[in-house]
Amino acid sequence: MDNVNKYRWTPSGGMPIDDFLKKYKPSLLDKTDAPWIWVSTGGARDDPEAENNALVKAVGKGQVVLDEVTKRVAAIEKDDKIPVRGKKGVLSKKQARDEAQKKAADALREISLEMSFPRTESVDAVWAKIARSVAYGPLRDAGVMTAKVATLDPMAGDMGTHVVIIYVDNIYDKDMVTKVLVSLLEDHGIDPSASKSDLYTLLGIDSKHASGMRSSIWRSSELVKDVKALKAKYKPGSEKKWVRKDEPEAKPASKSPRKSGSKEPSPGLEKGVSFSDKVDVKAEPQRSPVKQNGRPTKRLKSAAAIFKENDIFASDSEEE
Repeated sequence: MDNVNKYRWTPSGGMPIDDFLKKYKPSLLDKTDAPWIWVSTGGARDDPEAENNALVKAVGKGQVVLDEVTKRVAAIEKDDKIPVRGKKGVLSKKQARDEAQKKAADALREISLEMSFPRTESVDAVWAKIARSVAYGPLRDAGVMTAKVATLDPMAGDMGTHVVIIYVDNIYDKDMVTKVLVSLLEDHGIDPSASKSDLYTLLGIDSKHASGMRSSIWRSSELVKDVKALKAKYKPGSEKKWVRKDEPEAKPASKSPRKSGSKEPSPGLEKGVSFSDKVDVKAEPQRSPVKQNGRPTKRLKSAAAIFKENDIFASDSEEE
């Protein structure tokens, strides 16, 4: 089996999603094994990274558009005939730039992706939540059929982050993207700040690109009125109720008497982890709490608590 299929889960693959997630963890695999781990349901798109003539042509045409708008923006800045402040019938420099960038953005429409960057220490839990949701949970109900996660970059060290990408069929379908966003907020406690197209990524369009183009198609605040209110509806652990319709819901195990001296399980990352938004966060290893009289002085914080304290859900300020 080639690596593309080995690290790609599908309902017809014969392996339960939970077994797949345990076997292939993004924090343990690196780019020499495979650059991405995939989860796709029936009818999902083919691997968007597969090289084909259509993709090569799209990138070639997109590069022409990008080069043209970059030159146009530079020319506007140097043209003394274009005023800083607009007049009746005459565009200002900003208006001229906006017009050129909008035309370029309209020309670069392609299938899109949602991007977020979780910490290395939390990526397995984040990915498990997203993967199960695409396989049989709320994201699948919202129309998402494909997602992938980047494996470990050995060269990044403890500064490494993992990009998790959720694919939608049409980034310019506002209703569809809004539905996916609401699901991410309410059902997962995840707030991706923006979405962008594959073509933008392949062309290297980011907030610092010389063209001055905005690197994203949508921001959360442009799709829903109150992001915080929707995110507040998320209840940690609610994903345990996501059950395949063709499988019976697991019955709670009967509690057996606790033996003397038995230990409580340590708090794990699966108890709640959230995305950061295009922010490189140093992945600090979890440390055991200091003990006094054989007991921990403080319960180890979950990754979710760490993310909340660091308040790293802000969108790129440079994209204003």
